[in-house]
Amino acid sequence: MSDNVLTDLRRLSLGPMAEALQHQMQQPGTYDDLAFTERLSLLVDHELQCRHQRRQQRLIRAAGFRMAATLNDVHYGNARNLERRQIVTTDLNSPLSPI
Repeated sequence: MSDNVLTDLRRLSLGPMAEALQHQMQQPGTYDDLAFTERLSLLVDHELQCRHQRRQQRLIRAAGFRMAATLNDVHYGNARNLERRQIVTTDLNSPLSPI
């Protein structure tokens, strides 16, 4: 039965959820104390997280940036007149930041 569920999840384009379920099944006893809704919530959260990551990666590729960089790569020298505190605060308030 579990193979059918995994196959059906993949046919429904829920591959990450199928992977998470398979991971749960490979660790007997680990998830036994959780209620059905809690286990289902873990599976759905994993699916949503994977979709979010894929979307971010797709958007970054589509943007065509010349180089891959993060806020940690910013040079805050005097010549650039950038304040680290202001940049970090802006990043934390950004709707694109994972919270």
